[in-house]
Amino acid sequence: MSGASGGVGCVSGRAGTPPTHSLRRAAVHGNGTVAEGTARSKARRPQRCTARRTSAQASASGRDSWPNASAASAATSGLGGSVGDLQKLQVRALVASTGGGLGASDSSHLSSRTVGLLRVARIIVGMTVNEILARLKSLGDDARRAHNTKAGAPDNQFGVKLGDIRALAKKIKTAHELALNLWDTGNVEAQLLATLIIKPKSLSADELDKLTRSTTCAQVAEWLNSYVVAQHPEKEALREKWMMANDRWAARAGWNLTASRVNKGADGLDLPALLDRIEKEMPKAMPDVQWTMNNTLAAIGIHDPKLRKRAVAIGEKIGLYRDWPVSKGCIIPYVPVWVEAMVKRQG
Repeated sequence: MSGASGGVGCVSGRAGTPPTHSLRRAAVHGNGTVAEGTARSKARRPQRCTARRTSAQASASGRDSWPNASAASAATSGLGGSVGDLQKLQVRALVASTGGGLGASDSSHLSSRTVGLLRVARIIVGMTVNEILARLKSLGDDARRAHNTKAGAPDNQFGVKLGDIRALAKKIKTAHELALNLWDTGNVEAQLLATLIIKPKSLSADELDKLTRSTTCAQVAEWLNSYVVAQHPEKEALREKWMMANDRWAARAGWNLTASRVNKGADGLDLPALLDRIEKEMPKAMPDVQWTMNNTLAAIGIHDPKLRKRAVAIGEKIGLYRDWPVSKGCIIPYVPVWVEAMVKRQG
């Protein structure tokens, strides 16, 4: 699961890119990104909504009801770009005017597309967190769960394949509030799913800081850093804050962002000072922090010829990941070997 938790390691892809890992095995991948974006069908132009009923009439009809009328706004917020503004207004108007119920008489005034969207919205607002947790639990595997536990995952996890989590995220698409609610469950798979459906730019810096510090395990940290932190407009200010943090997940995120900056040119960074810190702090750092500190050390060695000899010497002196097990064709994350291999690959 984690870079420092044991398992099979592998470095591949773009030179010097910080490693990421899977729950099944600790592996160093190249770009750590997910090709996102799904095709969205064009919505048919809806019929004008003429249904107008009071909350009292809706309650008297015996239909399924929403938790409250305020769900009208929440209902459409989860629909994202899959529908047009007119359909969103149509759904909102119906929810507000009927108290959330949906009966046959209401349906007759709406296009089938809008009726379907209203039912989807009802699920998103009232039931999705519990339903998703149940779905994740059904996808769990005892053997994988035991493996995850051995790798450092907490008890609040189901042992779900990362591919199954990605598939579920594609079905849900973007749902910011839902993502926050999933995160708050503290379940590993729920937090992983949250990183894929959240809107990074909708988070304040303080909110992202709290999410980072409430991470449950290294795999969640990897996805949060790759898919959320990396997209946040205030990531540099957070990087500077996290580089001074005692919290392991904040420190891990800070070093991850620093490694990324080194990979992109290191403009404005004091690389010799970073090497001083790594040489002094990495031997005693927590394993979760050591992983991204080591990424930074390797990135400096790969991208800065003048500091390469010193970076390699520090890696050799500390000896972190010297005996890391690797699959055939992969590169060990031990800095002297990693740097040499990537420099050769660069030509």
